[in-house]
Amino acid sequence: MELFLALAFILVIVATVAIIPSDGHGHTPEERSLQDWSDGVLPSRPFSQLMRW
Repeated sequence: MELFLALAFILVIVATVAIIPSDGHGHTPEERSLQDWSDGVLPSRPFSQLMRW
């Protein structure tokens, strides 16, 4: 039983390490819209960029 658990644990670790490069390392391309938009009270740009100092 312990051998089975150890093999299962090793399989999970190997599968995790193998999937990371094919997943893109968590990087997603940045998509910019041409026009400003809002979703309720959430603007398309951060609030710090919306404020005019």
